[in-house]
Amino acid sequence: MLIYDKADKQIGEIVFDATFICAFEENGNIKVVYVVFDWEDENNAGTVYADTYSKNGKLLERKDITKKAENIDEYGVFSRCYPNSNGYFFVFSDSTGEKVLAYDKDWNYVDELSFNFQSRVSFVGNCGLIKDNRYIDVEYISRFNIGDIEIVPKVLKPEKINISKAKVSGIKNKTYTGKALKQSLTLTYNGKKLTLNTDYTVSYSSNKNVGTAKIKIKGIGKYTGTVTKTFKITKAANTIKVSTKTKAVKASKLKKAKVLVKKAITVKSNKGSVTYKKVSGSKYLTINKKGVITVKKGKYKKGIYKLKVTITAKGNSNYKKKSITKKVNIKIK
Repeated sequence: MLIYDKADKQIGEIVFDATFICAFEENGNIKVVYVVFDWEDENNAGTVYADTYSKNGKLLERKDITKKAENIDEYGVFSRCYPNSNGYFFVFSDSTGEKVLAYDKDWNYVDELSFNFQSRVSFVGNCGLIKDNRYIDVEYISRFNIGDIEIVPKVLKPEKINISKAKVSGIKNKTYTGKALKQSLTLTYNGKKLTLNTDYTVSYSSNKNVGTAKIKIKGIGKYTGTVTKTFKITKAANTIKVSTKTKAVKASKLKKAKVLVKKAITVKSNKGSVTYKKVSGSKYLTINKKGVITVKKGKYKKGIYKLKVTITAKGNSNYKKKSITKKVNIKIK
């Protein structure tokens, strides 16, 4: 194979004993793809090489691509080859039409496009599809014609994957905390774990108060579509705290009238209104719903009079009802 410059001056020569497939320029060098056959072995399918030469014919690199490109010679007569930034396109002809085979830069077979001689096609679809949904960039390939068929190369855009059937795991019901609640969820598509804010985003609504919270998972990047999930927010335990204090009442006052005792019971951090109810204790002691203890009028011996009281915090839309039972001592002196 002789190499000429633009002025038709020979600047190099490449000599090899093989079946020529194609040659093209790439990065200022010449790429030659060819097959070497062992003619004495009729079962030998040949060895496919991809050589890189300088423009003066010096061999720079030789790759055995037989296993990766074993289907290069399966489709009839080779017509042409087009390199691009991510791989190579080979065009072959047979009796039915033509095929365009796509390979990546490492000579891994990627995909193919077939058409007949009565078709008018554009160079689109999955022909440039590489593994992991990357696409061969064909924007540098010129428009060309094959008979009445026009191949119009276009920049191929990945067909986005819809995540509507993706598997969502890790969603659990939550207990109210007073803050917006989120999930440590995992999104998996066809066994592959997707990455938050690279493959999808997550947004929430109604995720603070007790009820049903909504999760919206939206595909981004090479993914599209949405997945909607829900989780329950349940009521939290009431935070009511109760303490009691012994209160003293003079017996001399009780001879004249009943005595009201306040602040014998202290309630803090309650959620919802609080009520009080006597469970047991001295018949001389009562308590109203507001927690005020009444010591009845009468003659008393000095000593401790006891009262057992149940204090109940009603709760609200976010906190449960809770009751605590305490003993209260009233000292008659």
